[in-house]
Amino acid sequence: PVKLNGRLESLLREVVAGNPVFLLQNLGLDLYPVWHYEILVGYDLDQRQMILRSGVHRRITREFALFEKTWQRAGHWALAVVDTDSIPATASAEAYLEAVIGMEQVGRTSGANVAFATALERWPDSLLAHSGLGNTAYALGEFSAAEAAYRDALALDPEKAEVWNNLAYTLARLGRHEASLEAIRRAVELDPDNENFRDSLNELSGGQ
Repeated sequence: PVKLNGRLESLLREVVAGNPVFLLQNLGLDLYPVWHYEILVGYDLDQRQMILRSGVHRRITREFALFEKTWQRAGHWALAVVDTDSIPATASAEAYLEAVIGMEQVGRTSGANVAFATALERWPDSLLAHSGLGNTAYALGEFSAAEAAYRDALALDPEKAEVWNNLAYTLARLGRHEASLEAIRRAVELDPDNENFRDSLNELSGGQ
């Protein structure tokens, strides 16, 4: 589920793209709200109607003007629901990656890994997507893939200390001890006051 930007045009574009939209309506008044979730599945421009699924009703229609009014009362809240290998038509990189990070945080590591790779197809210069791809690959035990992702991230920003730290652990898992120490020393050099990086250096150097 990826949060949309609150524009009516975006809802219509998502429907055209084949993405159902989960949205919140306030069918009451601002002072006396009646909250109600619905799924937008289509629209009719000629009749100027939205086509929705609501509760046990497979198909209801609501005039554009009324829909906009009840949706506005609910803060224009809407989500597009997509598979991990696709991106909503109107999603920003920030909104999409926020959703992917949420997946990662609740333990859906494999799905998040696919979604980070999907993000890079649209936003190849996203440092966050490269880092996320590396983190999920590491968690899945795919250390060569993790190294590649971290190095791509560092190509975009070679002064990202936390990426050097993560790369160091990845290289250690690949049995490349000297390269691992070089990476963690780079992290400490970039952020010498960071206790976590100093602890990492101590751990990876065997306390020497």
